[in-house]
Amino acid sequence: MKKQIFSLVGCLLLAQFSFAQIINKGTLKKVEGVYYVESYGKDYRVNSEVVTVKFKSGISQSSIPLNIIRTNRLGYIFVAVPNTMDLVEFLYSLENSNDFEVIET
Repeated sequence: MKKQIFSLVGCLLLAQFSFAQIINKGTLKKVEGVYYVESYGKDYRVNSEVVTVKFKSGISQSSIPLNIIRTNRLGYIFVAVPNTMDLVEFLYSLENSNDFEVIET
């Protein structure tokens, strides 16, 4: 019983941490050349060189070229933001491709 409660609490904490990292429209802002995401009234600095994505079910390759850094066993892919694109521009291109169920930064 203790193991089940501990596992449930761990899953809830992990879900809360993951939720804070999801970029929703309107929460990403740029201050003096640095991107921040707001979560629960606090600003967190964003790594503007890497985006995490997960393909939609049935899709295994994007319609846009990706520079894949690594992939984990849950299907999340860490992608380098192209040097020729701004972070926001890249996020919109990923979103407009309709290939991904998750796009995080």
